[in-house]
Amino acid sequence: MAAYALPKDFHRDPADRILAATAKHLNLTLITANERILSLTCVHTVDARK
Repeated sequence: MAAYALPKDFHRDPADRILAATAKHLNLTLITANERILSLTCVHTVDARK
C-alpha cells in the first residue's frame, strides 16, 4: 500500500514504486540512476551516475 501512497506525480512503474516505498519505509538511501526516483523528495537518494 505504501507504494501507492507516494506522490501522484511519481510514475506508475510498480517495481520503481516498490523500491522507493521500501526505501522510504525503512529509512534507507536508494542508489539509482532513475531520474524519476531521484526527483522524489520523500526518499533519500544518491545519484549512481556520479
